[in-house]
Amino acid sequence: MVNCTMLQYVFINISVLILLSHNAVIFVNASRNHRDPNPFPSFEQLEDQATTDIAAIDVALDEIISTNVDGIIIDRYSPSKFWLWRQWSSTVFRSSLLNVRRSVISTFIVCCLLRKLIFGDWNVWKHPNNNIISSHQETRICIIQSLNCLNKVWKNLLPLTTVVLTLFVAQAYNYWIGVYQLCRDIQHRMNDIEMLLSTHICRKNNNQFGRRRSTLYTTSGEEFLRDINHNLRAFHVLFWASQTRRFRILITDRGLSRLVAKDVLTQQEKEELDSHISISRTQKHWIVLDWVIFKCKEAQCSNNDSRGLKKRRNNKECILEGGYGLEQVLLDRICSLRTCCSQIKNKVAGRMVFAYAHYVSILVDAFLFMASIVQYNELGIWSVVSTGILTLFYSGLRNLSFDLLDPMLNDRENNGDGSCDGDDTSVYLDISVLIRESTSTAQRWVKAGSKFKW
Repeated sequence: MVNCTMLQYVFINISVLILLSHNAVIFVNASRNHRDPNPFPSFEQLEDQATTDIAAIDVALDEIISTNVDGIIIDRYSPSKFWLWRQWSSTVFRSSLLNVRRSVISTFIVCCLLRKLIFGDWNVWKHPNNNIISSHQETRICIIQSLNCLNKVWKNLLPLTTVVLTLFVAQAYNYWIGVYQLCRDIQHRMNDIEMLLSTHICRKNNNQFGRRRSTLYTTSGEEFLRDINHNLRAFHVLFWASQTRRFRILITDRGLSRLVAKDVLTQQEKEELDSHISISRTQKHWIVLDWVIFKCKEAQCSNNDSRGLKKRRNNKECILEGGYGLEQVLLDRICSLRTCCSQIKNKVAGRMVFAYAHYVSILVDAFLFMASIVQYNELGIWSVVSTGILTLFYSGLRNLSFDLLDPMLNDRENNGDGSCDGDDTSVYLDISVLIRESTSTAQRWVKAGSKFKW
């Protein structure tokens, strides 16, 4: 007769070894380089891609300068349960389907093996019955006891996994909300700057019946507005190109040349950006923001001097009226814009610590793996269905959390056609919509401000 304690010990150790081998790839990859396992492509690689596939640049540019302003930054939904039940694309269920298939197949294999070990046959469709007498009575009892022990461990792991995973999803969603809010704040700051400038431009004056009526922009004032809007648009494009994988090709040399061809930059501006060799390509959008500050400062009139006479800076034509009050507000809005942009980078850099994400992933994998074994004694072949359902929801929540932690698809490879691997998720933020909306809003302020009458 086989020693029952020895069989139980061997069975538990085999289960642990299978669990460790199940996650071996994760441990190996983490030990190699977990500082940045998925870095952005180098600029040498991007330059090679831009040389061999210039269409990739045009695809990215078409998204940014498209005339379709009414784009959707995130997928919308109807709060009807009937509508929601009919959806499949861009859902957690679709993204978890592959994991469910693997779980169902592996659980079925485990059920077949356990049936063979316990009863000595392959009648996996029959429910386990502890009262059946067989020639392998002692072996069967030892395996069943081992399953019962693991089942107790699994049931103790159930509340821990549920609580930890729920908190992880909540923190991931808070991160997603924070990134979305910062994206909108960048738009708001740019709108503030454009509104202030359009309402403080010097205008043509007509004196009728002793009244001063300001109507149209002066020629220099209108040119100034369009120049500032042009610079803010270039700043917006270059900033997001430095932060997102799918638009990063735009800050290559060939990408900047295409920006010139599409009137996002001028040739002189490109040459000026290229002349700053000491500044990284991912930081050159700050140069464009400096241009905006300098141009606003040069265009503004100073306060009245001690004799009550209005002075002009550097004897140039006064384009902006408002004195130091306007200058202070403009500088505050521009500094707020810089802060919002910096917060995006900081938030992405500190989105989640490696140890926390690693722990949650291993916890969920261990919980689901044990579910494929410990449920056989109670459910039999129905443990395949049970494990599939558990995988769908638990693995789905984990995948949703990682999607929420990657709202700009920086963890996925760019396919070169404007899409990324796995971009069917509904939590993706379409940055091109933000850029198009800002460009349209800038034109709105210019046109609306030209109709003022006093």
